[in-house]
Amino acid sequence: MRNREILDVVGARVYAKMDITRPFIGDDGTVYAIRASNQRKLVKITPDDTNAVVDLYQFSQLAQSGFKSSGGSIFVCTSYRIGAQHNYPSEIWRSVDGGQTFTKVLTTIAGGPIYWSYTEDSQGNLFIAEYGYKYSNEGKHARYIHKSADGGVTWNVCFDTGAPYDSHIHNIEVDPYDESIFVSVGDTNTQQLWRSTDAGDNWTMIKEGIQHISCLFFESGILWGSDDHTGTITLMKRGTWEETIVYTHKNNEAMWYGMTRDTNGNVYAHAHDDSRPGWHYTIIGSGEKDNFSMWRDLDYESTFSMSSFINGRCYCDGYVMKSLQTQKRKPIRA
Repeated sequence: MRNREILDVVGARVYAKMDITRPFIGDDGTVYAIRASNQRKLVKITPDDTNAVVDLYQFSQLAQSGFKSSGGSIFVCTSYRIGAQHNYPSEIWRSVDGGQTFTKVLTTIAGGPIYWSYTEDSQGNLFIAEYGYKYSNEGKHARYIHKSADGGVTWNVCFDTGAPYDSHIHNIEVDPYDESIFVSVGDTNTQQLWRSTDAGDNWTMIKEGIQHISCLFFESGILWGSDDHTGTITLMKRGTWEETIVYTHKNNEAMWYGMTRDTNGNVYAHAHDDSRPGWHYTIIGSGEKDNFSMWRDLDYESTFSMSSFINGRCYCDGYVMKSLQTQKRKPIRA
């Protein structure tokens, strides 16, 4: 028998249903999303308890994701079909007037970005990773990183991961602690983690045989959510790239598609269960000061994407969630 501590959630688990999907937040705090009941519409959400959803723009094709740069431009990816199982290029549209009008700035080579496929460094360089079709062996599947150095007006391929048939890019993120860029490649044939320290000009593969899909950066390391049928969340040490498992879900088919954190230091993670269609899990964990040692299941409805927190709220597919208070329970015998 040994002592262990449990993380308690204090107070009601408050959320409100909303007609949104693929939410994203700009640096100015404005919340955007795609309307779930009409996925051609970009909407804006009022930053108050009414959570009013206001239509901004309707695209001719389905809107798959969005991103707002520090320069104020809004980018939306549209596609003939949503998801990864189709061989159709996607289109990237840019707005400089708050979403009132859009201009097409990029047609991807294969699949298009979804919510974890955009990032920006402190110099204003923008990066888009192709997530999507992975069954072409002719170099026309989702393995390319696009870069813009002029605010999204023009784009060039800055990196071809070389991922073979049945693999594609899972994630691209900039580490705010050292400005390095991480790219995760995964699925059947290839599982790799790449890193660039010069704004995407050169890339080095730092790990192989791992498959990550979501992450959060902390001073103590990088928290990664797996997509490799292990159900694990790991903490990676910079430099050595060694990983320590901080959480394992009871069902190893849990794929950690989303992670975010609130101002209280709590970490929220969401997983989809590949073995049970329609099954999803959301957990809350202690933060860096507790070395991510305590986790607790929540009973929220399913979600695929999670925004960052703004004004104590996190926006998800179909609802908005309020920040929760947590506390350590006294040690118990286990």
